[in-house]
Amino acid sequence: MTIAVREKDMMAKTEPVLVAEKLDYTFPGADRPVFGGVDFALAKGEFLSLVGGSGVGKSTVLRCAAGLLEPGAGRIVLQGGKAHSGRRRRSIVFQDSRLLPWQTVEANVAYGLHGLGLSRQEIAARVEDALKLTLMVDYAKRWPSELSGGQQQRVGIARALAVEPSVLLMDEPFSAVDALTRGRLQAELLNIWERRRMAVLFVTHDIEEAVLLSDRILVMGGVMGGSQPACITNHNPVDLARPRSRKEPEFFRVAATIADQLQ
Repeated sequence: MTIAVREKDMMAKTEPVLVAEKLDYTFPGADRPVFGGVDFALAKGEFLSLVGGSGVGKSTVLRCAAGLLEPGAGRIVLQGGKAHSGRRRRSIVFQDSRLLPWQTVEANVAYGLHGLGLSRQEIAARVEDALKLTLMVDYAKRWPSELSGGQQQRVGIARALAVEPSVLLMDEPFSAVDALTRGRLQAELLNIWERRRMAVLFVTHDIEEAVLLSDRILVMGGVMGGSQPACITNHNPVDLARPRSRKEPEFFRVAATIADQLQ
């Protein structure tokens, strides 16, 4: 990729599509917030990762961004006006695929398309396109129980992509698969992101995964049960050319910097 193209891409990413402002969240029964004062903006087309130790509230931040949890204070703002017809503004991929076991693969992918005013032909086309992107089109008629863990997660990603979101939210989506499958899914996700250019907010505890995938990495600090709520302590641009190699010295340098921030 030339410098000119990279600069053009970065200019396109300056427009925020999701903004978190002063987020606080307290778990039911707790006497203090798990995190507080969380501020960040996700730019159009940006791949943004959120890393941190166990219990700092990374997944909870993501669920607030998804609208699944209501923050105790602050707000999530989706920019860019109303969703386009036939699309959802945001979709989410969880740690497990959460497929409906009584539905086929194609029916699972179509699940989020109902209620968007699409014809049967449009739904079928969306499902096929999403399955092609995730390399699962040949498994459309299978049941979830007939799939491996990695295949199930591909279907979960296909379901999230089918609604053509402006923002894709991913909560440690590859944590439950083996290392080889994880590497393949990471490569496939990058390929999809480069083709679709939706904004991605990606939660992971794996520093190298974050460096491999991200334009920018946010670090959350603090420990659940500590005297102070967690917050975002560092914002790290990842200025490495794509595709990236874990063997490059600069890759290790960025990963080491993030690791030091987590100490």
